[in-house]
Amino acid sequence: MLRHLGPLVHLYLSSLRIIPKNSDFCAQRINIGDVMPVEFYFFRTFDFVNQRPRMPMTQITDADRRFMQMAIDLSVENVKNGGGPFGAVIVKDGEVVATGTNRVTANNDPTAHAEVSAIREACQRMRHFKLEGCICYTSCEPCPMCLSALYWAGVSAIFYGNTKEDADRIGFGDDFIYREIEKPYEYRSIPIHGMMRNEALEAFRQWELKDDKIEY
Repeated sequence: MLRHLGPLVHLYLSSLRIIPKNSDFCAQRINIGDVMPVEFYFFRTFDFVNQRPRMPMTQITDADRRFMQMAIDLSVENVKNGGGPFGAVIVKDGEVVATGTNRVTANNDPTAHAEVSAIREACQRMRHFKLEGCICYTSCEPCPMCLSALYWAGVSAIFYGNTKEDADRIGFGDDFIYREIEKPYEYRSIPIHGMMRNEALEAFRQWELKDDKIEY
């Protein structure tokens, strides 16, 4: 019965603009923990330029599980060592390039999240500011800062263990940051003001004229 209701749910949600009208409705049965089959629905938004799903289904391998377990072990050990409950591993071609843990309070550094720490170490070891071809395994779904850093680093894929809802339940909620980004400047909790744009543009003008710049 739910399967027949799915398209109606899709039409209703698209009318409310909760999901795009051109998204593809799919339904299937899965086994969760080998306990019982569960009927569920998901909406797959297509990239109509390249005619492919933006988020193709990925087959989890034994290697993926091994590297994720490393990230999880790092997070557990880090709690014992005075850090936050987060760990990350960056891998390239099946080899570990770098690891990182959350040392925000230990180092008095609000940017010392596990993923950012792993990115810094990986870039130093690879002697490059891009981590193309690398995969990040992190014990928890990345926060907005870490997700941005992973995009800037250019990793090929991200795998996570705990969800951001799991993190929120133990006091590490970051949904408010996503909400803040969506707000106009005048409604944000931290005042943000633009000023002296003409003077600031001078650096941009010099960058555009620079012949030996390294773009990123």
